[in-house]
Amino acid sequence: MRGLIVFSFLVAYLLMVIPLSGSWVWLRPELSILLIIYWCVYHPQRFGLLSAALVGLGLDIIDMSPLGFNVLGALLVAYISHMVYQRVRNYVLWHQGVWAFVLVGLFQLFSNWLGGFYGKEVDAPYFLAAAVISGMLWLVVVNMLERLHIRLRLT
Repeated sequence: MRGLIVFSFLVAYLLMVIPLSGSWVWLRPELSILLIIYWCVYHPQRFGLLSAALVGLGLDIIDMSPLGFNVLGALLVAYISHMVYQRVRNYVLWHQGVWAFVLVGLFQLFSNWLGGFYGKEVDAPYFLAAAVISGMLWLVVVNMLERLHIRLRLT
């Protein structure tokens, strides 16, 4: 199970470093945050706050942002996901997608708020486009990882 968790985040990191042109950058989904939500909701005993902090540290290294910048946002998302995982797991899949949209949007708002302290400029509402795409991608992520669990016969 741990190998699948690490592999999923490595794939998310690889997809994150694919270069995109100027206006397409805003449409890049937050796959690593989606995976944090998935692992916290569907397997909370295997993925905790320490794991989310390590994923956030990896995001800091890939983004070349100050250390701890994405760690705080990842910890916030993981904490909220752990608090409500029993309720969210019972939602219909598209309701979970709305929940993922809210959490990814919260992560982006938090990271842009922290970025304001470092002098990073953000074009007003465009950063939430990635949250909308991430919410729609939630259905694909859940189906793909659940099928992978069944195929690999993981508990």
